[in-house]
Amino acid sequence: MQYIPVIEQVFLSDKRIRLTSKILFSVWQKRRGKIPCRFCYNHIYLVKNKKAYVQIWYDAIDEANKNRDNFPEYGGYFRGGSCLGNTAVTAGLAVCALPDGFNKSHPMADAMSPTQGRDVNGTSAVQKSMSKLPSERFEMGTLLNQRLTPQMLATEEDVWRFVDYLRAFEALGNYHVQFNVIDCDTLHKAMEKPEEYKGLLVRVASYVSYFIELGEPDQLDIIHRTEQNVW
Repeated sequence: MQYIPVIEQVFLSDKRIRLTSKILFSVWQKRRGKIPCRFCYNHIYLVKNKKAYVQIWYDAIDEANKNRDNFPEYGGYFRGGSCLGNTAVTAGLAVCALPDGFNKSHPMADAMSPTQGRDVNGTSAVQKSMSKLPSERFEMGTLLNQRLTPQMLATEEDVWRFVDYLRAFEALGNYHVQFNVIDCDTLHKAMEKPEEYKGLLVRVASYVSYFIELGEPDQLDIIHRTEQNVW
């Protein structure tokens, strides 16, 4: 990955980099050899990489908390947050294009949810991937958003399949999953004729809102989330 020397130069020479960031970089240096330095779209490698990056982040926080000189006189300690929920759209405005195909200024993935449109192997694959992450270290909690088509819950058999899905979610050690059961066609119609969809409620991130009261970027963010049609 060609940008690694650039990262090293910035962290080692730029005095404006905060101490906590330097600690994060130090931990990353120690463990980078254990992480494949390449972009791989194989499911197993992606999960392993993400888990490793999350562990590095929390290891750095633990390291920072060991030195009380890092804190102000009134005390306190650093906590790791992994829940980019309500600010996923606005946070994306500050992010440039990334090597994995992320487009400049597009919404970020909310909390532990997959990047919009990339969870293409069904919603069960999503919960299996999520279960591989060290969620026991997420001090500030997290959440997973999934959007299901109404056809997935059309019959009583489908509803019981959904119950099994939720039981599997818990058995895997996951927690806090939330759903929108709605298709893209309905959401597009609501944008075109909002007066006809005043009662349409959607789950955004950690809150519920009337769809027509959301700004267009937030509406499109929900539309661009994968429309799951298989378990």
